[in-house]
Amino acid sequence: MKTQKQIYDYINQNINILSYEEIQNNILNHISIEDFYWIWKIYNKNNYQNNQNNQNNQNNNNSKIDFELKEKRKDFKFKNKIKKMYNSKCCITDVPLDECEIAHIVPFSKCNENDKYNEYNGLIFSANIHKCFDKYYFSINENKEIVVHPLIISKNYSISKYNGYILNDIPNESLKYLKKHYEEFLSKNI
Repeated sequence: MKTQKQIYDYINQNINILSYEEIQNNILNHISIEDFYWIWKIYNKNNYQNNQNNQNNQNNNNSKIDFELKEKRKDFKFKNKIKKMYNSKCCITDVPLDECEIAHIVPFSKCNENDKYNEYNGLIFSANIHKCFDKYYFSINENKEIVVHPLIISKNYSISKYNGYILNDIPNESLKYLKKHYEEFLSKNI
């Protein structure tokens, strides 16, 4: 675990080389998002305090940082809830979490604000299963049954062998999101 001083020094050394996102991603492996936010604010305060010309830019940057950190915090909580819900493994293949991705049932871009980070709008899939789900090669119906498109079955994609499987671990609260995904699956595959 890195100390706050080490993190501050890292930011100071890399601010002209790395983007804000690169710095944030490297640091978040070592500290919480709240600590990063605190250190980043101190860094900005120390470096822009005496420069009145940058005051407007600082305010804009801070509000952008505030928004980004709030979104990252929501995403972090969303992912942790889903990991707990599915015991940190793919809900179809039981592949461990380090080989998986968190998937939105209803795509993030199509969600209203309440559904973007609702844990019942999420599943854990292995990377290849996630891609198939996002491309509507398969869906999950109201009976929690995997339905794979016949063309995908004929091509023998890895998801094909799970056609007809029932996913009992999916909570009933996820059914409203699965219904939307399944309707989209049907409309794309008619």
